Amino acid sequence: MTYTVLYRLDLPPPGADPVDVDLADYKPIAHVQALDLEALFRDMNAVDGTEKCCRLRVRSMTVGDVAIDLETGTAWYCEPAGWKSVTTRGAG
Repeated sequence: MTYTVLYRLDLPPPGADPVDVDLADYKPIAHVQALDLEALFRDMNAVDGTEKCCRLRVRSMTVGDVAIDLETGTAWYCEPAGWKSVTTRGAG
């Protein structure tokens, strides 16, 4: 699978539970191939320096960031534990 990874420009409000994500609040980072969302999260988090985020010289993925599955168009919001499917609006 290929995902478009978007990083939030600022921290989401405490207790945020997004239903409709405004892509104007995000910066596109890269298209990343991964087996699934968990593999994507792992590759976008610095552990040993070989991960995609390290090669791109960007911060690790965190709560509030978004991944869009390019095949299905489904947008996924990174939560404290796992992912939540969300709708999107605006330009990313």
